[in-house]
Amino acid sequence: MQNRWLGHGKWLLRRLRDAKADELVDAYRALVRGEGAEWFIEVVEHVLESAGGRLEAGYRRAAPPR
Repeated sequence: MQNRWLGHGKWLLRRLRDAKADELVDAYRALVRGEGAEWFIEVVEHVLESAGGRLEAGYRRAAPPR
């Protein structure tokens, strides 16, 4: 997603749209409507795999130097 995963709130949806993640947005909307989490989980797993997989427990990201 080209380093654009830091969206929050309304910006998250905009970032996903910019990244052409329509299926992820559709699956999220279905989840919010109460249609079950299975599709959303499947799509999220695919997105994570395409980005290199899940992070391991204990992962830390160093703050950039000031």
